[in-house]
Amino acid sequence: MKLVSYNIQYGYGSDGRYDLARAARLVDGADIIALQEVERHWQRSNGDDQPEILSRLLPDYHWVYGP
Repeated sequence: MKLVSYNIQYGYGSDGRYDLARAARLVDGADIIALQEVERHWQRSNGDDQPEILSRLLPDYHWVYGP
């Protein structure tokens, strides 16, 4: 079983670029994924609903989100 715990840093990579698809690619394939610093409707992430976007990028997973 592969468990991945990953801080997505609000969707920003070390290059300063906002890219949720990149974060999704990094964790895809794990059996269990625990993400930190995922947010909803904040200005720093363009007002995106990140849990919703990530659920579309990783459709084979069951999602639970808590603030």
